[in-house]
Amino acid sequence: RLPDTDVHLVHRGARFDRVKPDNHEALQQAANQGSLHLHTSCRPTEILSDRVELEDKEGRRPIPCDYIFVLIGSEPPVKWLSQIGVETRTFQGEPHPAYT
Repeated sequence: RLPDTDVHLVHRGARFDRVKPDNHEALQQAANQGSLHLHTSCRPTEILSDRVELEDKEGRRPIPCDYIFVLIGSEPPVKWLSQIGVETRTFQGEPHPAYT
């Protein structure tokens, strides 16, 4: 984690049902230390240049952001995302340019 960064993890479900126990423990530890903000039972409704709008049972709220990593499965709908104007890049082991 880089200094002065906030990391937010958004999950549609109420819990992380399919996560391995060690990973679940690491998520909880990071959240308890304040280095990770967990948002469960919510969904993104809008992605803008400087923020993501999240919606849950209490309503909508903005989350400021510089980067968004969309983790939606092993075969993302790249063609569809491109058609709606979303730029995608695949990183497989190499560092993201923001961290070099």
